[in-house]
Amino acid sequence: MIALAKKGFSGPCLLVYWCIIIACITSCTSPAPGITAVPLHFNTELRFQIEKKGMLVVVWLGAGKVKRFMYLDNHSPSWSTKAVLHTDNSFSKSAAFTYRTQTADGRSIKGNVYICDTVSLGNAAFTQVPFYEMDYIDREMGDGVLGIDILSKGVVKVDFRNNLMTFASSIDSIKGIGEASILPSRFTEKSIDIDVGFRNDITKTLSLDLGCNEDIMMPADEFLPIKKNNSGYREDVAVFSTPGSSVKVHNLRVRDTISVGGRSFIAGIASNNVVKEKLMGLNFFRQFDFIVLDYLNSRVYIAKPGLYQ
Repeated sequence: MIALAKKGFSGPCLLVYWCIIIACITSCTSPAPGITAVPLHFNTELRFQIEKKGMLVVVWLGAGKVKRFMYLDNHSPSWSTKAVLHTDNSFSKSAAFTYRTQTADGRSIKGNVYICDTVSLGNAAFTQVPFYEMDYIDREMGDGVLGIDILSKGVVKVDFRNNLMTFASSIDSIKGIGEASILPSRFTEKSIDIDVGFRNDITKTLSLDLGCNEDIMMPADEFLPIKKNNSGYREDVAVFSTPGSSVKVHNLRVRDTISVGGRSFIAGIASNNVVKEKLMGLNFFRQFDFIVLDYLNSRVYIAKPGLYQ
């Protein structure tokens, strides 16, 4: 689990979900620093490119607007490396907070929390943004992750056709929203949850995670009943990376029809013995023109139906 804890305070503080870590969000007697948007009403656009590790964007840190490359992840806190946090003057080490976490492969890690004075996204800026310091990091992860702490401050549109992200303080600012339909979901303190139907009359609740580069991923024990009577499964070996380590895993995969809110879609379903969460990831949503995460009104929109209706 990931936890932001006030030094000297024995109880839990801020617990935050991310792609490969089991965690949740709770309130804290001494709250974490609050993020402020400047201006309060904003509408900005950012180009992104999809890399092997996810959606990469350019952000600008501090008053001097130092250029950094970070991945977008709605299912993760913002985090970065010592190489960035210790050399960039826009960061200051928090005297009040630290974090602790257990990664998906069972490793326990903990560290310091740094506060960035300003994170600029296009023409919008956000002040007092917490970043978790990671000791180990995959070298392909750029300068870190821009996570839920900022993204939950507005409405996020990810336009896969044009590789363009819109971030706005109001759903009314989102172009094309009238063309989109609501994808049934629940916004909780932990995540955005979606009920998904699988073969063999199985229904599971998945967490929407644009930081996960799969269609659907789940633990092996939950995958096996879904694989039953599906002869089209395949196996592969891949590297499963967390901020604690990288390990080789044995994956099982099937491609099958799933259902969400009465509509059917085709999706790849992956599993291994390391992952501990049930996730609906970036690759699933790339079949749509765009997806909108409306954190202000707790709604998810997709721009067009999938392969079946």
